[in-house]
Amino acid sequence: MVIAIGTEKGAWLFDPDEHRVEGPIMPGWKVTAFTDTADGACLLATASNWFGASIFRSENLIDWVQLAQAPEWPEGGDRKLSQIWTLARSQGVLYAGVDEAGLFRSSDNAATWEPVTGLNEHPTR
Repeated sequence: MVIAIGTEKGAWLFDPDEHRVEGPIMPGWKVTAFTDTADGACLLATASNWFGASIFRSENLIDWVQLAQAPEWPEGGDRKLSQIWTLARSQGVLYAGVDEAGLFRSSDNAATWEPVTGLNEHPTR
């Protein structure tokens, strides 16, 4: 087991069994969320005032590759996605909770994202 700790200045990985800390990972980036994927890779979400929200993937927790697509609101709307608050996986589907408040889902290991319309467009929102 490895504990991932995201901060305003990157992330650190803590292995309690080995009493080892590694990092920073993604130095200079605000790291907001971590999760694993159905195929065993790890995802982390970053936020930047300049670049916006991004998702990176790693097979080994050392080499990180930015994914081509992160969740985003449709163009022309009044919502702005400033960061990904949380990443979670359930029954092979990845979920991303975002600010401005909303939820996105991916059924292809984060290659593409779609809004969860029933929640995002609920009349009580």
